[in-house]
Amino acid sequence: MGRKTKINEHFNEEIWKTVNEENKYLLDEFQSYLNSVDRSDATIFQYMKDIKGFFCWFHDNCKNKEFYNIKKRDVIKYQGYLLNDLGLSSSRVRRLKSSLSSLSNFIVKILDEDYPDFKNIINFIEAPQKNAVREKTILTEEDLKLICDTFVSKGEIQKACYFAILASSGMRKSEAFRIKVSDFSEENKISEAVYKSRPIKTKGRGKTGKVISKYFLISILEPYLSLWLDKRKEEGIDNEYLFANKSGKSSISSGDYWCKLATEILGKQIYSHSLRHYLTTYMSKNNIPTKIIQEYNGWQNSVMIEIYDDGVAEDSFAEYFSKDGIKKVENKNIDEL
Repeated sequence: MGRKTKINEHFNEEIWKTVNEENKYLLDEFQSYLNSVDRSDATIFQYMKDIKGFFCWFHDNCKNKEFYNIKKRDVIKYQGYLLNDLGLSSSRVRRLKSSLSSLSNFIVKILDEDYPDFKNIINFIEAPQKNAVREKTILTEEDLKLICDTFVSKGEIQKACYFAILASSGMRKSEAFRIKVSDFSEENKISEAVYKSRPIKTKGRGKTGKVISKYFLISILEPYLSLWLDKRKEEGIDNEYLFANKSGKSSISSGDYWCKLATEILGKQIYSHSLRHYLTTYMSKNNIPTKIIQEYNGWQNSVMIEIYDDGVAEDSFAEYFSKDGIKKVENKNIDEL
């Protein structure tokens, strides 16, 4: 069914105990540096995990030498190990190499007085070509309706509302669990078509992340939001967060479980991120101008639209071309969706 991440952990606790102490000290210094420049906790955690795993491999395959003495052949050997022995995707390999490159840049920029001859050689080695190791799930309007309506028919209204929130806003699952009931007051309607939330934390650089408001298409959200707000009152849920039960706020892991249930309903893999693709594709298909899609999603440039638009141009040829030539197609605005 696709979309399952293959996790291969090459960190070993026993090996880590005997890793070169200079490499451990270097990693501690790198972590202190990342904290000092306000990298997010999640970013630092990922760096530490990636580099610790590498140092375990370095211990067994490069005589446990100091990282300062790494050679190009070592990078080639490591990349081959990731690709051929662990069977990681090209994207995962690129990310692991990126962590080592960041460590190398730290040495070049910050520790240059101690290691003036050190060079960042990580990216000298050509990265593997990108390959698709996951089957991308493309959702239709019918798919979304089936998911939401099936949950409603089972009385599981919160789950239906969750998918409507993601589909109407394009937000990440972590952002969805920061949304509050008050974000959908009448004052938060910027038109008859769109809600605008208070500023919330989104993915971004630094411990605080980027803080922006999110938009919600009322035409997609309203039926399921109304049902969930009524259900909350019925069950006596007074938590300020939209996704909650009597015992408290729902966790991000709930979103993963709800996607598993949606997968069973639809018969194809559903993951929260697929709803970000859904919204962009839906807007593009309905001739919403690029500038509006970009602003709605909070993107800095329009390149992201190409990434998230799953539409196939050929499917729209009939809309733009006829036997008489090119048709004039008017752009739509959000209120027309």
